[in-house]
Amino acid sequence: GTINDWADNLSVRLGMTNTQLAGAASSFGDVLVPMGFTQEAAANMSTEVIGLSGALSEWSGGTKSVADVSEILTKAMTGEVEGLKSLGVVLSAARNETEMLALSEAGMAGATEQQTKALAIQSLVMKDTEAARTAFANNNDGLVVASNALKSALGTVKEELLIGLT
Repeated sequence: GTINDWADNLSVRLGMTNTQLAGAASSFGDVLVPMGFTQEAAANMSTEVIGLSGALSEWSGGTKSVADVSEILTKAMTGEVEGLKSLGVVLSAARNETEMLALSEAGMAGATEQQTKALAIQSLVMKDTEAARTAFANNNDGLVVASNALKSALGTVKEELLIGLT
């Protein structure tokens, strides 16, 4: 329910259908749950990080789709951080270790190393993308926004036609 409500509010801005956006967030959550995150924690992280996909897609000038960015961010949670470079985020092992230590000292006792690593990556990505997130929040019009609204509408029509045909 949380994911679907979130997707309803953001899908048009990202140029996706509600189903596509909820699917991307669910895929992200599917990576987190086996790490030991609760469904609720995974849903919260999913909405935050996958929501960032729109900002980074716009920041790239549309050269990266929301789906592409989503995939890169999802892989990053498992430690595959090379793809982040294409988004302007460079994480080093030392930087990640420092962030993990800071999280551990901030009360993450009981979290597994894998959970702490994922949270550290999320934290660093959010820090490094502040300019993109600010631009995204302030840009409520423009060509990319209009294009995404059209993509979302067309995608929704396609989904509804397919449902009607089946």
